[in-house]
Amino acid sequence: MTLSNSTTARTIGADVLDHLSIVGGVVVGTAVGRFAHARTTERHGPISRLAAGVAAGVAAAALTDSLLATATGPVRRALRDTEPAAPAASRDEARPRVAAQAATDVAYKAKSRWYWSDLRNPAATDDLWQGYEDGTATYYLAPGLYLRFQPHHDDLGTKHSVGWTEQYTLESGEGTTVLSGPAHLLELLDSLDMADPDTTGI
Repeated sequence: MTLSNSTTARTIGADVLDHLSIVGGVVVGTAVGRFAHARTTERHGPISRLAAGVAAGVAAAALTDSLLATATGPVRRALRDTEPAAPAASRDEARPRVAAQAATDVAYKAKSRWYWSDLRNPAATDDLWQGYEDGTATYYLAPGLYLRFQPHHDDLGTKHSVGWTEQYTLESGEGTTVLSGPAHLLELLDSLDMADPDTTGI
């Protein structure tokens, strides 16, 4: 098997596992829902029986999807890994690799810690986080407007990060504002919209 065919096979295998949790959730949820509907006594009436079946099915589907996704996560990540690169021949060769790892690491931290409510299913636009080798990351919002993530010094541990506390800030022409979360950011964006004159009719 050629390298291209091997990579394709690994990608297909990872895609199959991606869908396994969804299909498994649907199958288990359907079975549990039908079982709950059948076991609910007639005295509760058809609407109550249907509600019990749907509730049991949805709960079982969500739980199964979560368990399967967690169980197959390491295998899916391994299948998507590219072929290992040759070892670096010098420190000059190793440095850009480590710098890229540092940037990837901080971009992941920035997006996962911003979406506290759903770390397993980050939003599609999370790829807009750009990490840097100094341990910070930025998220482009609009021209002249972006988020900045700064990790805590204890988490980063470099000479450059001494005194840092973990925070997200909104950077704009108006200056820097420390954010408490997405709702705070939304409020600031709304206030910026109100401050900008409407030029659509010009």
